[in-house]
Amino acid sequence: AFEQFRHEMAKEMIESASENMQERLWAQQSHIDRVISTCKNPHHTNVVLMNELQKQVVKFRAALQGETAPTQKADVVSLEAFKGRDD
Repeated sequence: AFEQFRHEMAKEMIESASENMQERLWAQQSHIDRVISTCKNPHHTNVVLMNELQKQVVKFRAALQGETAPTQKADVVSLEAFKGRDD
């Protein structure tokens, strides 16, 4: 009964959002559903969702502060170095 209510409320809220946000909200809801599908009880669900929310807040704060994700460093080799090779 609660799961049906939760799905109905999520659907109602998402459908009341602007059309350009609905796709993102459905994706977020799908992610939430996948995350909580492995939970064993309501307390476990709350803990898992709180951890998920904290991850989202960290990402949001980084985006607002202009921090970028760590980038990998690569050695850049000039194509000129390969011109005379015979391999």
